[in-house]
Amino acid sequence: MKNKLKAQIKFDFILGFFLFLLAVSYISYSSLQLFPKYAAQSSDNDLKLESWRASEEFMRFSEKNGVIDESSLNLFRPCVRYNYNDAGSRAAYANVTNRLNISDLSSVHLTFDMLLFGITNTGNNIRRDGNVIFLKNQYPISVRNTSTYFNQVSTDGGASWSTTAVNVGVPPETFEILKVDYDGEFTLLRKRLFDCGPNVPSLAPNSVVRRYALYNGSVAMMELTYW
Repeated sequence: MKNKLKAQIKFDFILGFFLFLLAVSYISYSSLQLFPKYAAQSSDNDLKLESWRASEEFMRFSEKNGVIDESSLNLFRPCVRYNYNDAGSRAAYANVTNRLNISDLSSVHLTFDMLLFGITNTGNNIRRDGNVIFLKNQYPISVRNTSTYFNQVSTDGGASWSTTAVNVGVPPETFEILKVDYDGEFTLLRKRLFDCGPNVPSLAPNSVVRRYALYNGSVAMMELTYW
């Protein structure tokens, strides 16, 4: 009877120890599977927080009374076409990162665009005409259909047409054609005022923030990529 009891106790101990090892192994395996996901999520959240904080610094510095201040914006303009081998380019970039309180271990790419919306609400399925407002003045703009949808823009009464860029204003300033509505109802133009910082590495985790504001009577967009 005693031998039988001892054998039962030994069996129960071995079984319990085996179940304990199985539980520890499962917990360890689960931790190894979950930790990288948690770490990646944590890293993503950190990038989002830092990119938003940097964008807040830009808006706080450049926006006055609800509009972008020209003199404040001019302090960012020297930062264009970043070249690490050029001392002036590095200095201009460092000026921007210092203003945005960017850590030396992090990098940003910052762009600022003026956007114009041309409303072309009269015409037919070949050509439509309308207006675009630039520097609080109204200028004519037209779109035309040369295929199965509207794809070309003119700002000189139809004397010339383009799918890439047009001139607007007096004196004329060149705007890139970002979008032509397939049905010809509107077009979106862009003028990039500055493009600051190194190119974003293709494999680097990053976070992008876009902020919108008024600038010289038009909508402006700031885009900041943080990595």
